[in-house]
Amino acid sequence: MDSKLEVEEKSEMRARPFQAQFFRCLAAMFSSGIPLDRCFDSLAQQTPDALLREAAGQMNARICRGQMLSEAMETHPLFSKLQVQLVRVGESSGALEVIFGRIADEEERRLALEDRVRLALTTPLWVGCICLLCAIFLPPFLFHGLLAMFEDGKLTVPWPTRLLMEFSAFVRSPWLLMTTLSLGLALWAVRGRFQLWWSSLSWQSRLLRLPVIGRVLWLVALTRLLHSLEMMVSSGVPLIRALQLAGHCSASPPLGLAMQEAVRSIQGGADLGAALKPSGWFPNTFIQGLRAGQECGRLAGMLKHLSRLFEIELEHSLELLARASEPLFLLMVGGCVGFTVIATLMPMVDLIRSF
Repeated sequence: MDSKLEVEEKSEMRARPFQAQFFRCLAAMFSSGIPLDRCFDSLAQQTPDALLREAAGQMNARICRGQMLSEAMETHPLFSKLQVQLVRVGESSGALEVIFGRIADEEERRLALEDRVRLALTTPLWVGCICLLCAIFLPPFLFHGLLAMFEDGKLTVPWPTRLLMEFSAFVRSPWLLMTTLSLGLALWAVRGRFQLWWSSLSWQSRLLRLPVIGRVLWLVALTRLLHSLEMMVSSGVPLIRALQLAGHCSASPPLGLAMQEAVRSIQGGADLGAALKPSGWFPNTFIQGLRAGQECGRLAGMLKHLSRLFEIELEHSLELLARASEPLFLLMVGGCVGFTVIATLMPMVDLIRSF
């Protein structure tokens, strides 16, 4: 059974593509003088996502019963802790329309970042997989008639050709379908344990220390953390609460734990830079920038500059990863195609020599 946190994360991920549009419309209607209950009633009728329509209807009902918007959002798993905290700050400061706009900006920026990462990581992989599948599965069917000429035993079949013939027989047999279904059912049965293992602190720490892909994932988590921290600090959220929520928004257990330890150090009397340094997950540029911004009283501006700096570094790392992966995929595809060609031509050469 999924935990409450997992249910909240799944609901938030399912509705995330429409959350930016949801909060953008909410900011526009509220800034025009429309009451909150009527705003949510209108959103419940026109929002394209079913989860957001349900959430808007519940917000409308709770506001009509006299609840604060932040209290109503806190009870719904669709809205994150960051959004609830920002709305609470907006209620106390009287700037809800500004908060709604900032939440929409953050969702749009997060979606753009995720799209760039997903495109850089999946495009070479999909191209390589498609070429690899074509190179593996097409030749056994295309050259099956030629390879069948050597099954009578009159000629010695080279081992590459024999391997290709056996693979061809395996592809045409029902064992392939049975094996695929068995693997699919096994993965479906252990999906819960796999998710726990994947999200564990030890595995995520090892993943972030990988040479190329680890740095990309670390930069993604750090950029998310900086975006969330900058938005909360500029909105007036207390620094301790902002650090806690920023660690959660990074979606990285190592960075989240580092933020929790930093919060405990700050509560014990340490400054921000000294609290972040022992974890080892934050570079000196990050620590010195936060320390300088805190000392001069311009922490929000410094966070904005740091987030842009690490965004540029992330773009360079993604470009490096894409360029480094292309030769590997080409080598795999070329190896499969070369093996298939050699396995097909070798018996033909032997057949010509036999005449």
